[in-house]
Amino acid sequence: MSYSHLTIAERIKLASEYAVILKDDPAKTPDIIISELAGTFSLSETEAKEAYTLSKKEYAGEYKKAIKFKAWHYIILLLISLVAGAFYLFLASESGMGFMIVFVLLFGLSIIGIIGTVGKNIFETLYLKHPFLKKLSKNFLVQLFPLIFLGWCFYGYQLVWSNITSKNDIETREFKIASPVQYLKSGGKSPHWYYSFYFSGYTKEFRFSKSDFKYASPLPDFMNYKVGDTVYAEILRDEKEKLNDKSFFSQQNRIIGFQVEGKSIIHYEKRAALIKKERRKFFNILSIFLAVNILGVLWFYKKSRTAEQDEII
Repeated sequence: MSYSHLTIAERIKLASEYAVILKDDPAKTPDIIISELAGTFSLSETEAKEAYTLSKKEYAGEYKKAIKFKAWHYIILLLISLVAGAFYLFLASESGMGFMIVFVLLFGLSIIGIIGTVGKNIFETLYLKHPFLKKLSKNFLVQLFPLIFLGWCFYGYQLVWSNITSKNDIETREFKIASPVQYLKSGGKSPHWYYSFYFSGYTKEFRFSKSDFKYASPLPDFMNYKVGDTVYAEILRDEKEKLNDKSFFSQQNRIIGFQVEGKSIIHYEKRAALIKKERRKFFNILSIFLAVNILGVLWFYKKSRTAEQDEII
């Protein structure tokens, strides 16, 4: 049906009444509703926004009920996705069946989608009330803020609460080399080097990664080790019962260090001090970036508000 023969005022009025029907659909965010109003009633974006605002004003009670309904809808979906995702994650970790991870990823994407939809509803509602916020959200500094803030939180957590492996956390075990030692590079966007070991009686690969052997002093020439040689590897005490348990989430065993002639090649106190120093360096750098970013956002915010007020005047 075409509404082009009606006056703009009449179309806006009809659109505001039609918006009441659309408001209950959890998949429809304010922008989607406004877009549908504009297309259905031949309105401009500004006129469609006016119709939506009028609808919320005239049918305030209905919109409050719709908000509650949507909130419970999202909460229930989120809980279902979390429980189902956790269930399949448990199955995947216990059974080692790779196909289970597909379900974990699907429910993970579902959770991200739900959170994204909730966020869109919140922000699009705010943008309608405060148009300058939409302009603010497109600013580079504002878009950069979440990344810097998350990085700052991550290193802050590591610096204050995250434990660093100590000598009490490791156990030394005797192993016999079953195949030639290899020095390999991992794939992906962030590759790293590691020594690959296979020991008699164990099907899983053992890895001594650069993130660990960079703290070794002195570092043995593992490439000269031969099949049948005995080595004394240091592993995490908590993982000693799972050295032969292979699953989707546990393809390799981690080697923290080695003992050579009865002495560990890792000085754990120095290692802990170096790790703390590295974390503090990154935390301080990100703190500076975060402070500069916040000042930049506040400056742009003030500039946007001033421009908005000038337009109103």
